[in-house]
Amino acid sequence: MAIVRAALIANTVADTYIEYNLDYKLEGARSAMAWLAEQESDLKRQLEESELKLYQFKKDRNLLAVSLDDKQSMLSNNLASVNQKLTDLRISRLAGTMQ
Repeated sequence: MAIVRAALIANTVADTYIEYNLDYKLEGARSAMAWLAEQESDLKRQLEESELKLYQFKKDRNLLAVSLDDKQSMLSNNLASVNQKLTDLRISRLAGTMQ
């Protein structure tokens, strides 16, 4: 009976020790997660402020990026406009020589 009781006490002590250590490690992990969440929030805010400042800098200096598709579209429109003016000039020149 004494051996069973000693084993029960030893197992209880061991279980309590294991549980204490797990709680201690879990609390450390929780603290680390809270700190990281705070850091993430601060860094996200700093990133947004920096992006806004960069946008304002580019806007003030007319450096806003335009996508490649937009650039190609603008170039195509400009080329079409130049071709139309050239065609109009040729027509007007031919009309002048025909009269």
